[in-house]
Amino acid sequence: MFDPFDGGRGAVRGGCERCLLLVEICEMHQKMMALMRTFAPPPDKKKKVSLVSDRQIGLFEEE
Repeated sequence: MFDPFDGGRGAVRGGCERCLLLVEICEMHQKMMALMRTFAPPPDKKKKVSLVSDRQIGLFEEE
């Protein structure tokens, strides 16, 4: 199976138009994503802070 990300233009056999268009789409997508990341890098994922530290009820604990 043809994968434009791994093979690139060199993996296209016989000048298949669909494969060449797929490679071009893949290249343009990679360029667009690189430009988007330089313009506005993705935000860092923040960890959710739970308000309740321990929700487990102890069966053998005395209050």
